[in-house]
Amino acid sequence: MGHAIDLKLNRDIDIKKQSIHEKFTDKAVDFLKALLSVQLSKKFTSPSKFLDMFPSVIIHDSTRFGLPESFMEHYAGYGGRGAPAGGKIQFAYDLKSHQVCHATLGSSCSNDLTDCKGNEWITEGSLVLRDLGYYSHEGFKEIMNKRAFFISKAKPKTALFDIHGKRIDLPKIIRTMKKHGLKAVEKDLTVGLEGSFRARVIIALVPDEVKNKRLKAVAYKASNRNYTVQKEYKTWAGINVFVTNVKDEWLSFEKVMDIYRLRWQVELVFKTWKSYYKIDRYKTMRKERMECYLFATLLLVLLQWKIFSWLNHNSMKKGLPLSLHKFTMLMVRLRSTFNEAVVRGKVKMENLLEYVKSLSETYLLKESKLRKTSFIDIITMPKC
Repeated sequence: MGHAIDLKLNRDIDIKKQSIHEKFTDKAVDFLKALLSVQLSKKFTSPSKFLDMFPSVIIHDSTRFGLPESFMEHYAGYGGRGAPAGGKIQFAYDLKSHQVCHATLGSSCSNDLTDCKGNEWITEGSLVLRDLGYYSHEGFKEIMNKRAFFISKAKPKTALFDIHGKRIDLPKIIRTMKKHGLKAVEKDLTVGLEGSFRARVIIALVPDEVKNKRLKAVAYKASNRNYTVQKEYKTWAGINVFVTNVKDEWLSFEKVMDIYRLRWQVELVFKTWKSYYKIDRYKTMRKERMECYLFATLLLVLLQWKIFSWLNHNSMKKGLPLSLHKFTMLMVRLRSTFNEAVVRGKVKMENLLEYVKSLSETYLLKESKLRKTSFIDIITMPKC
């Protein structure tokens, strides 16, 4: 009924609730997917000095959200204590242009490994940042075959070999690092047994509290599933191991670790989706209706982020990065104005853009956190 009332009040369109319900069909879903695809293909390109050796710096990640049990047949969840139904959005986000270059919907129990291959959105020269869920030697080789680059953590117990084919002694390396007060070391190694490849491997010690937390978590898991924690894992609990094919003359190993930390930026993206666009709050409804809502929301996100990209590009010229979180909050408050600008055309949109621009340097600036390396600190650092 809400849609019918909105259309009458805002568009003077008379339509019954049932008529609207009947329009949520497979064809409507396909139409919105097509619109989303068009927007994904329209890249916002702006000159950026941030890691200028790469045309794009892409974070590849995913987010899950629960759905009513009625969606279980099409969007299976984990069952048990987890939600019986749920969706999962695969998402790739370019930090240089603040644009989404990949977005797909599947069930929440789908495996990230299936999405780490066949990625047409990865182009020559791109840098891709992924977490352990996407760790795949085939995926890394695909990136290298495209003459692109990656930074990833290695999975615990990954086999690592020196140039002579001898497996490296991690406990010995850790002892040497501690003896000489080294927080991290870099080696050129062969990674993996099957599908192995050469890469820069960075071994970094973690604080004792992090190590102890990891050991406690795995011990709890082992006791519940009745297995013994292997000694090798206890070694890996005290380190982070990064693998990359980025040239060392482009980025030192300290910078590689800093850049990998940029992955938390995508967590802010997911937070805005759930906090302001409500993608995780669907009631029981027709499957096609839910899909229309979701793809329409993603389309709205893309359109508004194009505005954010334009604003941030202009603000960065003055060394003033904007907050995506604050921008999203503002656009939620300007929802009616934005909708009117989209419907009414160029003049209304130009007026909206000028209004948002006038607010940006007062209300949308990113705040720096004391004693923490910020996004702007990382993106403005020297190459090496």
